[in-house]
Amino acid sequence: MLQNLYMTFSVVFPFLVYLGIGIWLRHSKIVDEHATAKMNRFVAQILFPVNLFNVAYKIDLGAMLRQPTALYVALLFGLSLGFLMLVVPRLEKDPARQCTMVHCGFRTNITLYAIAVSEGIFGEMVPEVTLTLVLLTLLNNITSVPVLERYQKKILAARGDQATVKKTSPAALVLGWLKNPLLVGLLLGMLWSLARIPMPELGAKTINNISVCAVPISFIMLGARLDLNHLRINSRNILLTTLYKLVLIPLVAFIYPIAAGWTPRQLIAVLVAFATPTAVVTYVTTIEYDGDGEMAGEIVSVSTVFSMLTIFLFLFGLRQAGLI
Repeated sequence: MLQNLYMTFSVVFPFLVYLGIGIWLRHSKIVDEHATAKMNRFVAQILFPVNLFNVAYKIDLGAMLRQPTALYVALLFGLSLGFLMLVVPRLEKDPARQCTMVHCGFRTNITLYAIAVSEGIFGEMVPEVTLTLVLLTLLNNITSVPVLERYQKKILAARGDQATVKKTSPAALVLGWLKNPLLVGLLLGMLWSLARIPMPELGAKTINNISVCAVPISFIMLGARLDLNHLRINSRNILLTTLYKLVLIPLVAFIYPIAAGWTPRQLIAVLVAFATPTAVVTYVTTIEYDGDGEMAGEIVSVSTVFSMLTIFLFLFGLRQAGLI
């Protein structure tokens, strides 16, 4: 048991250190809110797109998509999104808050956690986790635009401003996707993989060096922007969304893989797919679509903090059960 505790803690420990550095940087005023925003933009527009390209160009997409993990993750993602869109309006009547709860409920921070968790457990980025990262990044970014536009129409209609809502054409939707740096980096990597273009050693080394920076810098900046001072007004919705994100959906997600005797690598792929906190990008995009941006930021902060505990407990439970 003690060995399992130590091995599990060794996976979570770097996350805690990075977050702690970020919190210290903010409280010591080495970085302020403006600097944090600039760095988060750098992470979103440079580091993570390069990171995703680095992951995607190395994989054999055809072989990986034949794994049962892909179908299961895609199916559960769709069911989770449908559940949220059905249940959230029954719990919250304000369309702006509905938008935030749904968006924060399905959009996961797998881009940040998948590599760190996989390398922490297996010492490398394993194919099953790579597949999940690629697939969920695609689903998150492709799905978010139409979902957010649906709620934006409800928000503007509730404000009596329905005349300003424009119908989105398929061309505009595709253009919106192509303006997403994460999606562009991922798609370029997939195209490179499909074309089987050899990567020059110098290029591979440079891309890998940039990719290595993504996780620690992202966690440090996440710690620098954590703000838990304004939770009272939205506490109920934040609690419900966080519990769904970190406890309910992961528990449901593990039922079939455990019963089916999936391998440790497949179980960790399920963990990073459904037990990670809300993605930081939800804060910015929720504001862009007239949702409750303040609540989105609070959900990101709360889910990030508590994910340290829930991920630890899930990993420890899987180890104790001899499943990983």
